[in-house]
Amino acid sequence: MIHIQEYAKLCRKSRRTIERQIRKGQLLVVKKLKTYIVEPDKIAEEQKIKEALKHNWDQAIQKCIHLFSKIKDVSSANAALRNIINHIIKQKEEFEYKYNTSIRGYSYKSIRRKITSGKVTRSTRADKFSVKNRILKISTNQSRLINLASYVYYKNSTSNFSLLTDLIIEYSKRNEDFYEFAAVPRSTLYKFLYNRFTQSGAQSIHQFLNHKNLFHANLPKVPGAFTHDIDFMQYILGDDNLRDTHSVLVWDDTARNYVPKRARIWKWIEAKTMYPVGWLIKVGDFTTADLINSLTNVLYQYGLPKESIVVDNGIGRGQEFKGFLAKLGLIVPDEKIYSKLGYWQHEQRLDFSEAYTTTNKAPVERSFGLTKNEFDVFSESFVGPDKKNEARHRGLQLSPEMPTETFEEYKARFEAYLTGFYIERPRTRKTKDGTLRISIKDYWEKNYQSHTNIPIDKSRLRLAVCKEEVIKKFNNNLHFKGFTFMPSNAQPFSFYNRKFKILYNPADLAEIDLYALDAFYNEDTGEMYERGQLVITLYNLEADPLKYTKIQKLKKEIHKTKLFPIQK
Repeated sequence: MIHIQEYAKLCRKSRRTIERQIRKGQLLVVKKLKTYIVEPDKIAEEQKIKEALKHNWDQAIQKCIHLFSKIKDVSSANAALRNIINHIIKQKEEFEYKYNTSIRGYSYKSIRRKITSGKVTRSTRADKFSVKNRILKISTNQSRLINLASYVYYKNSTSNFSLLTDLIIEYSKRNEDFYEFAAVPRSTLYKFLYNRFTQSGAQSIHQFLNHKNLFHANLPKVPGAFTHDIDFMQYILGDDNLRDTHSVLVWDDTARNYVPKRARIWKWIEAKTMYPVGWLIKVGDFTTADLINSLTNVLYQYGLPKESIVVDNGIGRGQEFKGFLAKLGLIVPDEKIYSKLGYWQHEQRLDFSEAYTTTNKAPVERSFGLTKNEFDVFSESFVGPDKKNEARHRGLQLSPEMPTETFEEYKARFEAYLTGFYIERPRTRKTKDGTLRISIKDYWEKNYQSHTNIPIDKSRLRLAVCKEEVIKKFNNNLHFKGFTFMPSNAQPFSFYNRKFKILYNPADLAEIDLYALDAFYNEDTGEMYERGQLVITLYNLEADPLKYTKIQKLKKEIHKTKLFPIQK
C-alpha cells in the first residue's frame, strides 16, 4: 500500500484525478485514518492468486463431498475431513497475512457446511428480494406509494431517502387516504423506497432535474474527438474569459484614485494549432463593437477559415454582429439587411457553440487553461475556479490578495506572454500522425507553409465595419482625417465636383471607398452608376513611400486628359 499523495506523485497525476478514479472504483483503497492506495499491479497479482486458491479449494471440497458420501465410519471420516479443512484454512491464513486482506466463505464452519450439505456454492433464495410486508405486497399500494414518494423526492434538491421516508410516514399519519403506510415499519419502508428508486434510475433523473450541470459533466465524452479530425484554418474559434485574478487597478477620475476591477479577454485562435490570431483585453463586459473590431483585424490579416467561425452563445447572437457578418456575405441575412445590401451570394461560415458545452470549443477552452496555469498563477491576486483552495492566501484570511499592478501593466505583461512563452513553449500534441512535441508557433508555421489563404474582399470588409461621411466635392484627390488620398489612376471628368459618400474603417485608413450618393452617368465610359454603388477606391499617400512619384505621374495623366490645367 502507498499513501494517496505519494501515489499521485509517482503517477504524475493530480490528487483530484486519483480521487475521481477511486470514486469510479478504478483504484482499491484502504482507509486507516489516512487514505492508502493498493497498487494496481499488486491488485492484479493478488486477484489472480486468490482465484487460483479458491478454485483449488473448491475442487478439494468437491472430492470431500464425494468421499464423505461413501465412508460409513463417521469417526474416521471426520478425522480425514478435519485434515483437509485444516490444510485449506492454513493456506487461507498465509494468503491473508501476506496481502493484508481477507477471503470470505472459507472459514472452518463454512467449509464444514459445504461438505455436509453437498453444495459448494450457495443458491440464492427465490423470495430473497420479494416484498414480504403485507401492506406493500399489494400492487395498488405500491403504485400509490411510489407516486407520492416521487413527488416529494424530486422536489427535494438533494437525494435524501432518510428524510423522504420520515416525510412519507408523517404525511400518512395526517392524511387518511394514506394511513396504511404509517403502519409500515420505518426500516421496511426505507428499504422498499431505496431499492425501487435505485433500480429504476431515479437518482439519475433527480440529478438531471435538480443538478443538470453535474449530470452534463458526468456524461461520457470522447477525448480528442473534435481536435483530432480538424484541418488547419478549418475553424477560427472565439470566446471570452474572465481572467483568474481577483482584480487589476484602474484609475477612476471621479474617486481620483485606483479602484480594483476584473480583467477580461476575448481571444480568437486557429482551432488546430491554438495559435492566437487576435485578442482584446479590457475591464468590464464586452460589446458587439468589440467583437466586430477584433474579428475585422483577424479577417483582414489571415483571411477566412475553410469551414466557419465558431463563437459562443452570448453576444455573438446579437443582431449587430449578425448584420456585420451578413454584410460580409458569411451568413444569410435577415430581410431588412438583405434589402439594403443587394443580392450577394452568401456562404454559411458562422457556427454557434452550445452553451456550457466545452467540447464544442475545446481548443479555446484549453487555451484559457494554459494561460491560467502559466501566467495568472504568478499574479499576486491569483484566484482560480476553486476560490478556497486555488487562490493565493499569504495570511489566514480566506479573501484573495489585493492587486498590486495596474490594468496597463497587466495588459502589457499578458501580451508579452501571449506572443512569447505561450507560443514558444514546446508542448505534446496528439495528431492524426501520432504524438508530436512541438511549440504552438512552430506548429502554426509548419501548417501555414502549405496553406492557401482565402482572402476576404477588403471593400466589403470596409462596408461591413465602416463609418460613413459625405463629401461635397471630389477633384481627383481628397484631404480626409488629416491624410491625403488619391486614386491609382486619373478619373473621368464626370467624377469631379460631385458629392460622394465615404465609407472607411476607423482602425485602418490605408484605403477609403467612395460610393455614389445619387445615380449618375459616366459620359466618358458610358457606364451608369446606381445610388449606393462603389465608384472608386482612394489610397492613403502617407502609407506609401513612393507617394511623391505617384503624385507627379498622376498629374501628368490628368494633364494629358486636358480636363484641368496643372498648377505648378
